[in-house]
Amino acid sequence: MTGAVLGGYRITGILATGGMGQVFRAEHETLGKPAAVKVLRSQFTSDEDLVQRFFTEAKAATAIRHPGIIEIYDFGFTADGLAYLVMELLDGETLGARLRDRGKLSESEAMNFARGIATALVAAHAKGIVHRDLKPDNVFLVRDPDVATGERPKVLDFGIAKLLDAASNQTQTGALIGTPRYMAPEQARAARAIDHRADLYSLGCMLYEMIAGRAPFLAEGSGEVIAMHMFTEPELLSTHGPVTPDLEQIVMKLLAKEPDQRFQSAQQLVDALTALRGTGQVAPAFTSVAPILPTERILPPRDDRKRSMMPIIAGAITVALAAVGVTMLVTHSSTAATVAPVVIDAAPAAVPALVPPPSAKQKPHRDEIKAPVSSPSEIKKPIKRPPPPPAVIKHETTPGPALHPGDETKNHSPIEGSVDDKPVTKPE
Repeated sequence: MTGAVLGGYRITGILATGGMGQVFRAEHETLGKPAAVKVLRSQFTSDEDLVQRFFTEAKAATAIRHPGIIEIYDFGFTADGLAYLVMELLDGETLGARLRDRGKLSESEAMNFARGIATALVAAHAKGIVHRDLKPDNVFLVRDPDVATGERPKVLDFGIAKLLDAASNQTQTGALIGTPRYMAPEQARAARAIDHRADLYSLGCMLYEMIAGRAPFLAEGSGEVIAMHMFTEPELLSTHGPVTPDLEQIVMKLLAKEPDQRFQSAQQLVDALTALRGTGQVAPAFTSVAPILPTERILPPRDDRKRSMMPIIAGAITVALAAVGVTMLVTHSSTAATVAPVVIDAAPAAVPALVPPPSAKQKPHRDEIKAPVSSPSEIKKPIKRPPPPPAVIKHETTPGPALHPGDETKNHSPIEGSVDDKPVTKPE
């Protein structure tokens, strides 16, 4: 093929080889504009339906005309009768390659890529075009200085897209087309009514994988994965690691089994992601967010400051009294670093003052002073202390409120699995 001219573009070398064809590097003979030429293999050219879907990619992408969708320059047949497409030459890598290299992305990266893909879908759906095979390998990440993040996702391969009839918004019954790992439930059922919301489900699977490092459903065979899309609820995204709650809600809404329970348009998804990004609540990295479990008690900031100042105040008073020959011993539970905190069901009492109020009539005997203990059963057990040294002033103190220890977060490892992600097609 090197040296051949297709659609005004001369082929200069080969870029990639796949199961259905080859992709070549080319250059426009007059303008010098670089391009990529995809040529279908001869054994597939005789399949009229396959060739029609091959050219559907050109028609769909040309009709949309969006910077987030690959641009098609020309299409036709070679002198040998092979179908070809001439498209823009992209510099970068697929989202699938990025995930295979890094495992998962930060929340901010995942949100930016998902928002870029959703923006492209807004334009496609406005033209009545449903992609029907969204997956990481069909999204190319290209460097773009006009994008805040420096990278723009471009949606590829509209070869199995369906141009919807504006009146019915329905596709052909019995056609099971797509990639099982990212296939919407209604698409898996080969239902007649498959619309733009199937693309939103597929994007939800991709966003789940970008954050969790694995797809929502994994199994040994494609049939089992398809069944899970139809009948199994996905695990919460937070099962696989910390995640911003609002972002988790967006992902789980995209993965709703019924289309009516998802976002009803790609624009709604764009708005939700834009609003979340504007709040600044999204973590810049996946591992930087510490989860707050329901059993934890969080004290107001002012109480925390008071508690942290108690050792300093106690130390200052002791130094001041030592300067005049008097030593003051102050015992407080918050300063005993080696004593385990006490968990009591009753509400914690207020922190007592260091000096007893004037109304106190009698001090407890020194043998009755109770030290902090490690369990409620030991609360009433007195601790005997040695006689105090001369000139020591004893003041009654009571342990302050104890903090409830937070539950430890379990580290969930991604569930390993494998599935054949090759697109499947079931004839009517």
